[in-house]
Amino acid sequence: MKALIVSTSTMVLDALAAQCALRSPPVQVTRVQGGMAEAIPVMERDPADILIVDFAGAVSQTEMQALQALGLQFPRADLMLLAMDESPGFLLQAMRAGVREILSFPLDTAALTAALDRSATKYGVKVSHHGKVLSFIAAKGGSGTTFITTNLAWLLAASGHKVLLIDLNRPFGDAVLYVSDRQPTVTLADVCAQIERMDAGFLQSSLVDVAPSLGILAACHDVSAAADITPDQVGRIVQLACQHYDYVLLDTGRDIDAVSLRALDMADQVFPVLQLSLPALHDGQRLLTLFRSLDYTPKKVQLLINRYSKNGKLGLELAEQTLGARAVQILPDGAAVVSDAIDQGLPVEKSAPQSTIAKALRQLAQDISGSAVPEKTGLLARMLARTGSRNKQDSK
Repeated sequence: MKALIVSTSTMVLDALAAQCALRSPPVQVTRVQGGMAEAIPVMERDPADILIVDFAGAVSQTEMQALQALGLQFPRADLMLLAMDESPGFLLQAMRAGVREILSFPLDTAALTAALDRSATKYGVKVSHHGKVLSFIAAKGGSGTTFITTNLAWLLAASGHKVLLIDLNRPFGDAVLYVSDRQPTVTLADVCAQIERMDAGFLQSSLVDVAPSLGILAACHDVSAAADITPDQVGRIVQLACQHYDYVLLDTGRDIDAVSLRALDMADQVFPVLQLSLPALHDGQRLLTLFRSLDYTPKKVQLLINRYSKNGKLGLELAEQTLGARAVQILPDGAAVVSDAIDQGLPVEKSAPQSTIAKALRQLAQDISGSAVPEKTGLLARMLARTGSRNKQDSK
């Protein structure tokens, strides 16, 4: 597909062009810095399939009329507007001009991706591989979210899937340590600082290779650098990752901010993790209320109960009634086994494969992917085991 993007702002042109370039296959982009008067002769010389116009500022009647004329001249082209005005009058004008998509300003990359997907369908362009994004968030600190995310990533990789885990705990995330003894040389902040270099090769070179089909983009440990990470940067990384990985797991930590909200919005499924305690239930209730206000569907939000004990003071049924949601998976309490696995830098599947927590995690991985984790005699499992053994020998 070919797109003509029109804006008076270089920053807007750069952002739109970058999103088009991230697609696979990439959208061919022609940029026009100016308004409709400058765009019309370019469109007439080289008609585009998609016209994206920045109407984020004040829009004159002349500009709208020019857009309508261009729409009539090129009826097959998909017209998209980047706009701040969402009033009924403006929307009606845009509809009469033939506009198919109105994108909010500042640019919502997920909305743009969805709009470009619809255009691709219309023009018969087959969009390449799109991995599934799973976002994990703690209802309360200490819920075990990082342990679950890292171990699930390892299990999905062991099931034959290509997996990327992005540690969005900012700062001081330590997801790498849960399944590896390797030290990251590049972090999320380093990648974001060079976001214009972003392509599949650059992303791959920035990862900690935990196993043949599992990589981790490590969290930043520098407070000031972590503060410079933006939602759009994270969005670009996730979008690119989806084109090359079967599963992209996001450990979003606990804090709700612009970056974590972008990660949650982009996720196919969001997994709130909580334990059965009164403070955790209170925070979990607030978190689920937030998700409902964001129009997340019950299918998107998949509640995980961690460290469950039948002898606990709070019953599961009461907890689910309080939260207004049923848990999709209940992970048993296995504090000693989990602690031992973390101390060794190993997934629990390798340190204690017969434990109840390992079995529950295997079931969760199978429910998500539809494929079971192979027995240890399988080729991939042996490769993973050798990788772990070699890492440990190298560290001695």
